[in-house]
Amino acid sequence: MAKRKKRMTRLDALRLYRAYGGLTVVIEDMKDWYGVSLERDQAKQILKYCMKNASYFECGWDTVCREAAINYIGKIIVGKDWPLGEDTEEYSREFFVELISKAGDLGYKIDASRYKKYLLKKRMQLRFGETK
Repeated sequence: MAKRKKRMTRLDALRLYRAYGGLTVVIEDMKDWYGVSLERDQAKQILKYCMKNASYFECGWDTVCREAAINYIGKIIVGKDWPLGEDTEEYSREFFVELISKAGDLGYKIDASRYKKYLLKKRMQLRFGETK
């Protein structure tokens, strides 16, 4: 009889997370991958969100965890999921314009230069009255 795989608990996830570097990894990854600079309290809040579903940590702090974390940040600031490659350019542009304008008020620091492609197009539309 084959052994059943043990389901990962939140405690297992916490141990695994600590083995991968703790809050420092969360803070560094959000900045390196997305240009979002987090305070320790913000990183703790994001980690708590990710740990609600311990299966995010089955492979350590990886793509699944980063995507869950950045979507959570997007929902906090804009109320929408962070854009993916399959999303329309219009959705991405609207998201990043709103993200940059609201982030500071909510205590988040975003490197706007990462998203200037979307921000410049929006400025041009406003300046010349274009709709798309």
